Amino acid sequence: MNRLAPIWLCLLLLVTQQASGDERRFDTVDAFIHAALKRWEAPGVAIAVVKDGQVTFLRGYGHRAVDQNDSVDEYTLFDIASLSKSFTAASVAVLVDRGELHWDDRVTSHAPEIQFPSEYMTQQATLRDLLCHRTGLQLGDLIFSQSNLEPAEQLRRIRHLGIKAPFRSKHTYNNLMYALLRDVVARVSKRPWPQLVTDELLAPLAMHNTMFEIREQNQLNFAPRHWRNEGQIVSRQLQRSRSIYSCAHDMANWIQLQLAQGQFGDQRVLSDESIREMHALYQSVPLRGNTQENPYAAKFYGTGLGWFVLDYRGQKLVMHTGAWGAIIGLVPEENLGVVVLSNLDWDYGMTGILMYHFLDSYCAEAETTFDPKVFDQPYVERPGQAYQSRDRARIELDAARDRETKPTHPLSAYAGRFRSPLFGDVQILHSDAELSLRFGRFTTKLVHWENDVFYARAPTQMNFDWLVRFNAKPDGVNSVVLSYVGWYEPDALFQRAAESN
Repeated sequence: MNRLAPIWLCLLLLVTQQASGDERRFDTVDAFIHAALKRWEAPGVAIAVVKDGQVTFLRGYGHRAVDQNDSVDEYTLFDIASLSKSFTAASVAVLVDRGELHWDDRVTSHAPEIQFPSEYMTQQATLRDLLCHRTGLQLGDLIFSQSNLEPAEQLRRIRHLGIKAPFRSKHTYNNLMYALLRDVVARVSKRPWPQLVTDELLAPLAMHNTMFEIREQNQLNFAPRHWRNEGQIVSRQLQRSRSIYSCAHDMANWIQLQLAQGQFGDQRVLSDESIREMHALYQSVPLRGNTQENPYAAKFYGTGLGWFVLDYRGQKLVMHTGAWGAIIGLVPEENLGVVVLSNLDWDYGMTGILMYHFLDSYCAEAETTFDPKVFDQPYVERPGQAYQSRDRARIELDAARDRETKPTHPLSAYAGRFRSPLFGDVQILHSDAELSLRFGRFTTKLVHWENDVFYARAPTQMNFDWLVRFNAKPDGVNSVVLSYVGWYEPDALFQRAAESN
């Protein structure tokens, strides 16, 4: 034992030195994060950092909701939104490792009734195509706002999606393709997708606080989503989600699995081959610009399987964002990962700069301090920047608007039910000398804009508005077009439904 004492002493000193180094590394971080919350008006945030297989930082800040004083901690549940895509890819990997699926299996070999907009795509589209977003299909997220459409019906409507680009020619992000992937996994495994993820991923990783549905008992430590509504930060009601609810504590385990090439503790959860497949670059995305002033500007960028792949300070960064306030980043060469979970929709400026500065605390050449002055740098997204394209478009439309015009028909003539083969029904309601629009679970007041065009503000509580253009003929109104204001999806045409004539 005496001969072993020096060895144990050295090991103890190494551990102590690493711990004290991490403590010094994060000396100024609390003020930095509180300043970020104040600047972006975010109610709360939770952060986990993993380095060399150890959780070196795990804290919560702020409050779960704007109207509460309950503090965020490492177990507070957030809707992780599109961070769930890495779990979808991993669920495919589980079956690939068992030989029950292959990355290049054709989709219709497992879901033969699925039709894509072209016959060639129907015959050729593979799981890999869906995972790396290279189908060329329009986004079509509006379909998820139709609460009355069952998942199977949503998938049947894939054939009505518009084609933005030739198949496999470019990156076209698509959430509906991930819904289809989950359906394939459920069919092949003969288990609902949430059950497979729970059994094969969450349980081995001890992610016991991660779930697919928020029940009453879980709301005791739940951070609901918030959004910017006409300058105010407003809490959203709990809604049916297509994603996963998790916490910083559990997501630290997810990071450890990714950095350890599929190993967690003494368990082999995924093969190292599958981890490499998911972290590889498949579909390149052209860069819009690369400013020398931005230390985080990527020189290459593209999609993996459930991940994005780019560079960070000369090293590979595997990452993903979640529109409801989340970001995760892995630097495999440094055995380093960071996850940031917030409860403010769309404000990537805060979560992005927090992630990069935690990475910098290990990877930057000079010692990094957490200085709030960085928030003023031009490369950092300002609060509400995601809404700026809408606001600019609204100003341009308003400048060209003819305010002297009136609707060509009585308002009652515009009422009725209109139908899209892709998105389902939109209902126009007439009451008390005004019109409103009901789409799925949302009802929004319509304000006359010009002629037979009306305006809907944030009709699905997202960062866009709609121009609602009625096709009014002398004998009545037979269709309506929903045109996005400040969003890049194509117009959506709805024809008057026969039963509303």
